Amino acid sequence: MTTPRFTRTVIVLRHGQSVANADGVWQGQLDAPLSPVGRAQAEAAAAVLVAAYDVRRVIASDLARAADTGAAVAAAAGVPLETDPGLREVDAGQWTGMRTADVAAENSGLFDRLRAGEDVRRGGDGETVADAVARAVPVVRTALAGLDRGALVIATHGATGRGLTEALAGLDPSVHWRAFGRLGNASWAQLDDDGSGGWWLVGWDVSVSPSG
Repeated sequence: MTTPRFTRTVIVLRHGQSVANADGVWQGQLDAPLSPVGRAQAEAAAAVLVAAYDVRRVIASDLARAADTGAAVAAAAGVPLETDPGLREVDAGQWTGMRTADVAAENSGLFDRLRAGEDVRRGGDGETVADAVARAVPVVRTALAGLDRGALVIATHGATGRGLTEALAGLDPSVHWRAFGRLGNASWAQLDDDGSGGWWLVGWDVSVSPSG
């Protein structure tokens, strides 16, 4: 476990496993709940995060799987849960509700470009990660403006969480994708304030849950 080195820390936490994750279904902004495994993952992550960091604020996507994950952290930390739709997952467009195998079979060209690291518009008519970042970053920046110390936990989603981490750390998205890969269920990124207006990425895909 990497410990905070500076006054402020941002934890970008992906939600626990949802029932759609368990079924291999593309969610996007489909409001699928946590599975029993996902609830256990959220509780395990909450216990570790609160023990390791001075959690002062928790803000979550308003979609149930992220909101319930954030609620577990907020309850453990004894702080209110805040939700914001700006932290929602990338809209998957026509892929919403489809299984990954069907997306790959029916949209092979677009899907291959996505897997290669290109920020394509999901489903052809959904969002890009850049779109999600454009709405998520202001939420985080506003929250940080009111936080002088301690940890801010952002409970969000896989693609949005990756894009948000890249934006805060100033990383090239295609390089980050190839070097680090995905953010797993109930796993998180840790960014420490570098003291000069930027953020160090000091932990990626950190997880304490066996199924994370």
